[in-house]
Amino acid sequence: MCIRDRAEKVLRERDRVIAQAEEEAERIVQLAQEEAGAMVEEHEIIRAAEQRGQTVMERANREAEVMRAEADEYARQVLLSLDSQLDVLEAQLAGLLSTVRNGLETLNREPETEVAELE
Repeated sequence: MCIRDRAEKVLRERDRVIAQAEEEAERIVQLAQEEAGAMVEEHEIIRAAEQRGQTVMERANREAEVMRAEADEYARQVLLSLDSQLDVLEAQLAGLLSTVRNGLETLNREPETEVAELE
């Protein structure tokens, strides 16, 4: 699996986690709304249901935010690791490129040197 594929996989996983958190928040809100609708008979019950719905919504939003932050941090750590690995790879490639160019330069000079020695 190449580095780009790994990065894309991490980002897809992050998006999946965020989508799950949002779906869970919507489900919790829906449950809270259904629960509140069933309690409309008494004013005090309505007030309690509204408070409960607000509490559930706040909790769901906090949990979604925590999941989003954790997913972002995970993605950031993976991307930092990939960046570091790419720096190492870039340095290795620069060394190989230098070796190849030095070899070509040497090979390009050798025929001239051999011709001069033959004369």
